[in-house]
Amino acid sequence: MSEGWKPIRYRLEAVALEAATRLVPALPRAGCLALAKTLGTAFHWLDRRGRAVAHANLEAAFGDRFDAAARDRIARESVCNFARTFLDLFWAARRMTAENYRSWFESTGPSPYELAWDREQGTIFVCQHYGNWEWMSYQGVRDGLRLRSVAQEFKNPRIGPIFDRLRTAQGGEVIARSGGMVRLLRFLKEGGSVAMLTDLTLRPELPSAVIDCFGMKVCMARMHAAFHRRLGCQLVPATGIPLPDGRLRVEAGPVLEPPPQASEQEIAQACWDLAEARIRERPELWLWSYKHFRYRPKRGGERYPFYANESAAFERRLAE
Repeated sequence: MSEGWKPIRYRLEAVALEAATRLVPALPRAGCLALAKTLGTAFHWLDRRGRAVAHANLEAAFGDRFDAAARDRIARESVCNFARTFLDLFWAARRMTAENYRSWFESTGPSPYELAWDREQGTIFVCQHYGNWEWMSYQGVRDGLRLRSVAQEFKNPRIGPIFDRLRTAQGGEVIARSGGMVRLLRFLKEGGSVAMLTDLTLRPELPSAVIDCFGMKVCMARMHAAFHRRLGCQLVPATGIPLPDGRLRVEAGPVLEPPPQASEQEIAQACWDLAEARIRERPELWLWSYKHFRYRPKRGGERYPFYANESAAFERRLAE
């Protein structure tokens, strides 16, 4: 794509998103769910590259557990879940209120608010792109939890403020991943709570933890592990399971308790192991069209998806 067209595309994307923030909340809840399924299914069939990545990821992660038809079903449902997650963000910004928010959630075990209440060292809710990660913070924020979310910046600078506005509609706060370390550190020291998505693949040159993911080595975030070691803040796995009736089941905890001598890599691995177990139970709720396995080792890389490349920096990280 030419550089001259990119500003126009960015402007069109922003206009479309602004329109969605007004149109989606006008839908009844059933209409929002139906639209998510329709858009997700259509995008699955139109996005040939994303579909190929999803199939390759599923085959690499599960081997012959699923045949081609099952992999395609999981990939399609994954895209539909992604569509629902973001349409739900648009819908809830205007339709979820202090008076009705409890009717949209159910919890198994303690609520996020109860787990993080009165913590001097702060709490990190360890999340993944699984289920509905956008709604998860709403229950805690509406219940009075001091919660901030760490967000990845968009390539399109015009849409970042739109998503920030939607994500803070229930009263929370968003902190950019880049440049937000000092603010996060201060907030956690004050006993605040932070929600982090920890399953994005990072470049080997960046601070990250090399962990085992479905039997393959990947570079993932280690910020949550670093904060735990430095501050003693508690780590709470958190998941939002979308329900057929349009509600969300929030599953938070149990609190992860690594041994005092655990390294950042070991802590990050323990967090991921819990997430992987959930994904194996319901793989359709994870984002399979994302390139999770970007780098492969020179030896033993046969299992990796087609898009994975060898990297000298990755080799150095493996040797550490």
